[in-house]
Amino acid sequence: MKFFWRARNIHRALNIIEPGRSIETILGHVFVQRSEVRSDIQKIKGYLRHEEDFSKILITGHKGAGKTTELKSFASDGWIKRRFHVGFVSGSDTGASAIKIISAILKQIKVFAQKEGFAEEVAGIDLLLSHSLGWEPTLEVSGPFPKEKVDKNIFGPAGDNSEYTLKFSRKKDGQLAGPGDVIKSISDAVDKIVAKYRFFRKKVLIIITDVDGFSLDDALKLLRDEIGLVMKAKCYAIITCPLSLTYHENWGLIKEQFAGVYHVTPFEPFPLPEQDGMFSIDKILHEQINIRLRHRTHYDDKISNGVNEIQRQMIRLKIRQLTDEIDNLKHLLLEYNFHSPGALKHHFEKYNFDEAQLRERLHITTSKKERQHILKKMKQLEREKNVLRQAIDNYENLNRIDLMRRQLGIHRDVQSHVEILLKRESSPKLLQRLQRQNRRLNDDISVLEQRVADYEALYGIITKRIHERVFESPALIDDIIIYSGGVPSEMLRLIRHCCVLYTNTHRWWESWIWFYGKITRELLGEVIERIQRTYKRVLTDERIFVLQHIRANQDYDEPLDEDFLFLVREGLIIQYGKEKDVDRWFGIHPLVEELLPGLDIEKTGGDGNVQSGDDEPGDGDIQSEGDGPDNGDDQSGGTAELAEPNDEKIAAESDTENEDDLQN
Repeated sequence: MKFFWRARNIHRALNIIEPGRSIETILGHVFVQRSEVRSDIQKIKGYLRHEEDFSKILITGHKGAGKTTELKSFASDGWIKRRFHVGFVSGSDTGASAIKIISAILKQIKVFAQKEGFAEEVAGIDLLLSHSLGWEPTLEVSGPFPKEKVDKNIFGPAGDNSEYTLKFSRKKDGQLAGPGDVIKSISDAVDKIVAKYRFFRKKVLIIITDVDGFSLDDALKLLRDEIGLVMKAKCYAIITCPLSLTYHENWGLIKEQFAGVYHVTPFEPFPLPEQDGMFSIDKILHEQINIRLRHRTHYDDKISNGVNEIQRQMIRLKIRQLTDEIDNLKHLLLEYNFHSPGALKHHFEKYNFDEAQLRERLHITTSKKERQHILKKMKQLEREKNVLRQAIDNYENLNRIDLMRRQLGIHRDVQSHVEILLKRESSPKLLQRLQRQNRRLNDDISVLEQRVADYEALYGIITKRIHERVFESPALIDDIIIYSGGVPSEMLRLIRHCCVLYTNTHRWWESWIWFYGKITRELLGEVIERIQRTYKRVLTDERIFVLQHIRANQDYDEPLDEDFLFLVREGLIIQYGKEKDVDRWFGIHPLVEELLPGLDIEKTGGDGNVQSGDDEPGDGDIQSEGDGPDNGDDQSGGTAELAEPNDEKIAAESDTENEDDLQN
């Protein structure tokens, strides 16, 4: 594998992420494996292990989600290379013509045949391909030698001294060779290749990319009307599919013609748990603390009622254990509700202010009982300050991905405390309550684990190509990831715009020196403004109405609407998930979502014509300024002293107080 250096300056970064650059040479260094939730492509390998027919497979996914990169990584897999000759055909070269696609497949098979020593057997493929496109080759003799020396085969004369020129002319009657001739040639060539590998049955796999760039009409023409020609080719094929085709009423019929449909989806947005309101861990934490406080009060009452020395030692041990658990839970509650160093420090300063006021009262008061009460409160306040100090240490140098990992750790810690009570309690009602909490935590942990995996994948896509020192700070990488909406190509495109803008506005040599050239927040902000101005030009009233509907409902009732398809094709609307009625939903590009409040226009019934290509949005992706963690609700985590901890009573009170809040 060729050695690869990550970019350490803007000039090198621009070269690496340039759209025209071939990724095959650096794929092994920069590729980031996705989870099966985000990509089905790795499942194709398991399908091909047991498939004997020459199957054709569809790949769908949002524009820029990484389908081609995933397929190139799939083609470089060792198992695939040992069992298949893999070739790529670009739909942008062939267009929506089945005869051109199978002709391109035949060209790839000719290359495989020549590598395996079947050059003579497939010598007529070029002539056949010329005929299939309606061209007839003719020879003009230009040397004084006998005609019998001339080999009419266009691949070369038999005599060493033969001289001729090859010309092509268009036949008036169109194609000389039909699709059936090309299909037959493909089958013959594949049979010869497979015969050489009779023991390992090495077959031909053709990956047809860029078909997802076709319009809906062209995609229907190819995949509904003319796909039968491609199906007859004696080879395996993987074809990318336009996302708009999945909304069409004939999508079910198209799927039935293929052996399988696999998906590559964007990474979903990554708000911290407290930002999206989907988790109820704070309520669970409060309830866990309350239960333990009740038990501790119960054991304190037992000691005050008089017990023997052995029982007293055992009870004190349980009280110490409950106190440690309460402190740990309060610590987790503080971290959850104050999920940034700034918020924690602000709360710590508030504790210092309260402590100063208590000291003043302590100097003024003369009552012995009140002094004891103040000292007790100061001691409790100091313990809470120690908890805050530990929380601040945990968060001091964390960036967004570390915060997400810490949130995942908090959920796992809380789950362990719930499991402790599940083993300890005997009340049926309380056990039922704890089991519901445990199930809810399991669901939350699964979502958080996927979010952490998504964020790590996107972070790796950047940092495997570009060194962190090129960016002003790690937080700037977080901004770029969020502004991309989870679409990898949008993320890299934003970085490329920053690099281009820097090279255009600075001296040439500064982009070569890492400590001069950096992507800064000001540079990113200017790029965002330029892209947003481009987006504004294509947002007609009808399209704004579609965006407002998506923002409100995360779905659209008319997916074949011209404005909706335009917004999806240009990336202003992003489809997350795979299938309708399973997990599919729509989101708005973060940059466009920032614009919507200033473009609050009701639908007026305009013609909704798509504007010209000059007004189509340029390369862009981004996030909003509100990407940092918010402060959440200011919950101190304090709890009132409660009555005796009768298990049945605890369960009944817990059910009546929080039943609605903890419903799944």
